[in-house]
Amino acid sequence: MIHENLEKYQKLKDQKYVIVPNFMSKDDALAYYKIFRDYCEEKGAEGDDQVPLSQSIYNFTPYVQLLCDYTKFVSDTIGVNVVPTYAFGRTYLNGAVLKKHKDFASCEISVSLHLHGDKEWALVIDGEEVHLKTGEGVIYWGFETEHWREPYDGEEFTQVFLHYVRTFGEHKANLFDYPRQKWRWEQHIKEKAAHKNRILFT
Repeated sequence: MIHENLEKYQKLKDQKYVIVPNFMSKDDALAYYKIFRDYCEEKGAEGDDQVPLSQSIYNFTPYVQLLCDYTKFVSDTIGVNVVPTYAFGRTYLNGAVLKKHKDFASCEISVSLHLHGDKEWALVIDGEEVHLKTGEGVIYWGFETEHWREPYDGEEFTQVFLHYVRTFGEHKANLFDYPRQKWRWEQHIKEKAAHKNRILFT
């Protein structure tokens, strides 16, 4: 089904973001927080290049399911069809900073969903502070709009990011984060070939 509502879509274009108060129930948000934190502790998850003081996981399977399950909801909310690219989970730790940036093309339409935090902490989008409670989400133009967070002075703050592109938009080739997935696969093949050559010539 094609979801088109020019009024909703124009609102996102004009405001740069839309806050969704009941994106997920508080109980569900806390449940998704717990399974993420347990997995991070079990696997010893580390930070990423963007936020070293964190525990981050690309395409954590339960979050990928959320990504897919919420595709229609996001389409309905912003008035234009979207398709999923990837999900990302991150727990920010004390002292973490999210520098001012714009995201990859795969993050054309982004959702930041707040799961848990011991202190309130603003996400700044295009110079405006956005404060979310557990279960609340904000949909914004991740690829076009600068966003950031100042240093965190709490202990931990967990978000799940759900990323989409417009079905008929200029970045639709990023469906399921294809360009980066293709690059990762090519690197994997090169590494396997290099390993095979080392065995052959030693």
